[in-house]
Amino acid sequence: MALLRLVDNRAVQEEKIKLTKEQKLMLEMSKADIQNGRTVSQNDLDKNDLEWLKGK
Repeated sequence: MALLRLVDNRAVQEEKIKLTKEQKLMLEMSKADIQNGRTVSQNDLDKNDLEWLKGK
């Protein structure tokens, strides 16, 4: 019965979260980065992580 409640849409409550002005600013900055192509692929991040770990 508990599992049914977990997957039942009626059991999900929508909760609004208030963001701080700093959080809103970070989201706007992230949005601008995406719009301007300032992104890094997950594959490139993984490669950088491995290189960093090897250097330790």
